[in-house]
Amino acid sequence: MINILRKSHCSGCSACANACPVGAIVMKPDEHGFLFPAVDVSKCIDCGSCDNVCHFANPNDRHHCIAAYAMQSADHELLKASASGGVFASLAREIIAQGGVVAGCTLEHTCDGAFEVKHIVINSLNDLHKLQGSKYVQSSMDDTYVKVKEFLDRGIKVLFSGTPCQVAGLKSFLTNADHPDLLTVDIICHGVPNAQMFYDYIKTQEKKHKLKITDFRFRDKSDTWGLTGGVSYTDDNGKKHTVSFPARKSSFYKLFLGGEIFRECCYHCPYASPERPGDLTIGDFWGIEKNYPESISANGGPFKVEKGVSCMLVNTRKGNEWAEVLTTQMEAVPVDYRIVSKENHQLSRPSDLGKNRDKVLVLYGKHGYDAVEKWFQRHDLIHRTKRKLFNLLNRNRKRSNV
Repeated sequence: MINILRKSHCSGCSACANACPVGAIVMKPDEHGFLFPAVDVSKCIDCGSCDNVCHFANPNDRHHCIAAYAMQSADHELLKASASGGVFASLAREIIAQGGVVAGCTLEHTCDGAFEVKHIVINSLNDLHKLQGSKYVQSSMDDTYVKVKEFLDRGIKVLFSGTPCQVAGLKSFLTNADHPDLLTVDIICHGVPNAQMFYDYIKTQEKKHKLKITDFRFRDKSDTWGLTGGVSYTDDNGKKHTVSFPARKSSFYKLFLGGEIFRECCYHCPYASPERPGDLTIGDFWGIEKNYPESISANGGPFKVEKGVSCMLVNTRKGNEWAEVLTTQMEAVPVDYRIVSKENHQLSRPSDLGKNRDKVLVLYGKHGYDAVEKWFQRHDLIHRTKRKLFNLLNRNRKRSNV
C-alpha cells in the first residue's frame, strides 16, 4: 500500500493508480485541490505495484544534454497555435504521419460549461490543436499510461509529452524498459497549480464580469510572443468576443508566475536540474535576441522573434535521431546549453516558494477563489501604488541632482 509520508514526496503523476492491478487507488484532491493517491484498503491485495512505480521512491534514469538548438517552425499556422517555436507540434505531426499516436495535455471546454485539463491520446492531425499551447495547470492522467503501454505492445509509435515528473511517472510505469517506439519529451516546467483552483478562478471571472468563458489560452500570440493570455467569452446578449490580456491582469496567471500556487513538491523538484528524464526537453528560448543576435531576421538570421522561438535539448541517442529529422524540417541553430540554462533557471534549480503561498492556499481552502481574487486585487493595488510612489520619488531625486 502506497504511503505518502510528506506531500513534497508526491508529484501526483498517477503512476501508482495506473499500476494498481485491482483498481484500489484513485487520485483525490486535498483541501487545496491538489491530487494525491487514495487507497481503498478493502480492495488492496498488498502486491507492492504502487510502491515499485513511485519515481520519488525509486528514481529512474536521467540524462545530461548532449546538444541544444534554437528552433522555429516554417509553418505559419502551426507556429501561430504553438506557445513558442512549434517543436512539439512538428514532432507530433511527424509521429502521426508514421502511423503513431501522441499523448499530451489538453484544456477543453466541456458541454456542461466546465473546463478539463487532462492528458489525451490522439492519432489525427485534426486533433493536434488540442495539444498545442501551454497549460499552466497540472493535468489529470487518468489511464493514459495504460493506453500508452497498449499502443507500444502493439508496435505503434508513441510520442509522450508532459512535465518532467509525468515523463518520469510513465517511465516507472513501464518499468524503465527502453521501448524503441516511445519518444518522451519533457517540458521546462516552473511548477504546477491544480486544476480545481483554475476551474474556480474561471467561475469567479464569469460571475465578476457577468459573462460565459468558452476558451482560455495562457499563451496568446495574436500580437506577439510573450506572457500574454487570451480568452473567448459570450456576453449577456449572446455575442461572442475574443480578447488578449497581459499576465499581470489575471490573478491566477500572476500567482502562477510568482510561485504562489504550485504543488508542494515543485519547490523541491528533483527534475529542475541539468539531468532530464525525457529524450528531448523543450521550452521557450527567452533572450535569444541578446544572446544570438545574428540569428534574428532583422540581422539576416532565420528567426522572427515576435512569432516565438523554442529551445530544444537533446538528452539521449533516440532524442538525437529525432533531432536530426526535425532540424531538416524547421529553422534550427545549434546553441550553447549554458545560455539556454541561464535563461531558464528551472534547468538548474526549482522555483522559489512564493512568500504569499500559505496565505493564498488558506484563503482558498476556507473561503474559495472569490476570497483569493479579492485579496489579490487589494494586494495588487497596494503594490502598484508603492511602485508609482517609488518611481515618482526616484524621478524627483534625479531632477534635483541635475
